[in-house]
Amino acid sequence: MRRIRSGTFVMVLVVSLGLMGAGAIEPADAPALVPLPEHVTFVHNGALERVLAGDDQATVLVDPAALPAEDPGFSAPLEVIAHWWAPDGTHVLVGVESTVTGARQLFICDQNGGSPVAVDAASGLFLERGGVAGELWDNPLPLWSPDGQSIALTVFDGDTPFGDIYVVGLDGTSELVGSGVEPAWSPDSARIAYARVVPGVMSLAEARPYVTVGTLGGGTVDLGTGRSPVFSPDGTEVLYRTWTESDGDAGDSEQLAIAPAAGGAERRLTAYGPMDDMGGPSAIFDHRFSPDGSTVYYLLGRRSDSRYVYGVAADGSSAAPVGVSGLATEYTLSLDGSLLIYAGGGVYEASFQTRQQIYARNLASCAEWQLTTGEIADFSCSNLSVSHQDRYVAFDAAIVPAGTLPGEATTREVWVATLDGSHAWRCATDAWDAASQPLYGTSVTGDTGTSDDVAGNGFFEAIGDAIASFFEWLAGLFD
Repeated sequence: MRRIRSGTFVMVLVVSLGLMGAGAIEPADAPALVPLPEHVTFVHNGALERVLAGDDQATVLVDPAALPAEDPGFSAPLEVIAHWWAPDGTHVLVGVESTVTGARQLFICDQNGGSPVAVDAASGLFLERGGVAGELWDNPLPLWSPDGQSIALTVFDGDTPFGDIYVVGLDGTSELVGSGVEPAWSPDSARIAYARVVPGVMSLAEARPYVTVGTLGGGTVDLGTGRSPVFSPDGTEVLYRTWTESDGDAGDSEQLAIAPAAGGAERRLTAYGPMDDMGGPSAIFDHRFSPDGSTVYYLLGRRSDSRYVYGVAADGSSAAPVGVSGLATEYTLSLDGSLLIYAGGGVYEASFQTRQQIYARNLASCAEWQLTTGEIADFSCSNLSVSHQDRYVAFDAAIVPAGTLPGEATTREVWVATLDGSHAWRCATDAWDAASQPLYGTSVTGDTGTSDDVAGNGFFEAIGDAIASFFEWLAGLFD
């Protein structure tokens, strides 16, 4: 492909716009500039692959054959089974399994899939713990820090409900933070909140742990009884699940509470009762702040087959939470916080009969539209990932036979749909673990489009191609 230097690019773009503004051509007839290149990554044929959103020609990003397999308990052949991108897109963590021994190991690779570094926490070898083999990585539950420089890793020993939480650097070395589950990073990447271990507890369903905020390098603060902490966008508060003791057969309903990250009195955001008429107590899932911190969203389940997304003011000023979705199993927010994107529809979780489609809702106007097409009407869609520019959502689509687990899907595909609902594309078949790859990382700063770096290169290549196409079209007018 022909390269265009940055200075030439600016001159060509100015000339192009000048011709259009001077009436030399009709803008509606001219070829449109292509959008910034955005990639989707997924697991396919035991490797991590990458494809341009909307395309179906993928390339291998991480080849398991190129990964070191020096430990006798972790012998080749290997296959990639999961991956997690750093927020800045400069590194990707891959979960790899030995097809010989079943042992698993984590590797940190650069944004092009090279320079693999093994994670050393607990010797770096992990066995599967729960879940469906090959579908989810349930152990060791990694979470990248916002600055992309560290990973919070929960390492379990056997079937204990609580694990040891480590902070892993980009060199693979680790440091123990504390014992517990469900770590969450502060926005400044300097603190971790987690549910602290409760001695003697054999099940998380029985546990009443404290939410603890630990500062890297030492010092902890207990906030209150609860689980699944989440920092507010400004880092001053922590949101978590807690409980309200209730009488009767309905059990103990879950609530949401917020406490100052430095310690102090909590405030309750919800007040759900026993809900006997709904078949059991409330259960709260996937709670999070809106990007501006003003609203808390969460999934509320009152029966095994009934979950809806609710929203409530984070400052406690709302009279009651408000439903903001139809029947849903998972959701995410656009990066600007204006759209709710969720998977829902006719869902029967008790029998695992699912045909979930993807919907988007404007949270201001309440207008809602479907993002998926009739081509995958019989599929169950999941694993939503919004692109870095709020342009599309990547997701998995699978055919799940009635009465079976999602892991027993007969067909697996990776799809992309634009958030305005205008287009949807299949990116890959026999693939899963779709993720929108962050485009711009720290290594791209000052890039002029002349290096071989994929993330830095894509912008100039795409614009260069578009400009070249424009001039080819323009020259054709005078042939």
